[in-house]
This record gives sequence, C-alpha cells and structure tokens, in this order.
Amino acid sequence: MQGKVRALCQHCHKCPAGRPRGLCWGCYRNLEIRNRYPRRFVPKGIPDRFCNPPLPPYPTRAPAGSREKLAVLCIRAMLGYNLWHPDDGPPPDPSELP
Repeated sequence: MQGKVRALCQHCHKCPAGRPRGLCWGCYRNLEIRNRYPRRFVPKGIPDRFCNPPLPPYPTRAPAGSREKLAVLCIRAMLGYNLWHPDDGPPPDPSELP
C-alpha cells in the first residue's frame, strides 16, 4: 500500500513541505529563506462588492411584497446590485395589510 505523495519544499526540493509557504521545517526556520517566499493570501470574509454594492440602474414601481418586487430583488442580487433603489415604489399602506 502506497502512502500519499507529499509536495517537496519549494526551496531545497529535498524534504516534504510541512510548513506554510510550501517550505520544509529547516527552510521555514531560516528567516532569509522564509522571506523569499510570499505568504499565500487567502481573502476571508465577504468580498467588498457585497459591502457597498452599486445602486441598480433604474428604480421599480412594483409594490413591496409583491411577486414582481421579489423578482426584481432576485435579479438585483444576482447582478450584484444593491437590493433597494432610493426611488423604488412606496411601501405598502398599513391599512391594506392583512
């Protein structure tokens, strides 16, 4: 039974890479060698386009809570726009709610 093949150190190409940056323990301990290999940055969290998405190109007059408004919200979300436009239709009248 053969074991899993491990990647070799990026620097010495002799020992298995068991440390970050694809280095072995010996190369990783040497600061001069470690600084030659950049960190592999993996962004964490929500991408910026979701934190401050652009406004949709046009408002909708669909009443809030209607199927048409929900369809518009789904399309805006798929395209990466903000869900609400400042000029969207007015909220429903509370007296008309069930």
